[in-house]
Amino acid sequence: MSVVKAEQHKTELDIFLCRHEGGLQAVRTWLYARQARINTEWIGLSGDDLIRMQGEARNVAKMIRLIDIGPALTEGGN
Repeated sequence: MSVVKAEQHKTELDIFLCRHEGGLQAVRTWLYARQARINTEWIGLSGDDLIRMQGEARNVAKMIRLIDIGPALTEGGN
């Protein structure tokens, strides 16, 4: 695993291990609210605006997964 990926894994693992703390739970709640808002807003969009909204939705989902499930990277590197 490269140094960058090892550092990313460590950071993601640190976030996951703090998932029960109040501040991170507040961020998780905010992320779910943002995801719900995106789901109502994207319908009327097209072109670059739609692409940006899809990217934001993807990032929000990725952060929720990190908090709920854990790091996407494994120590073995993927």
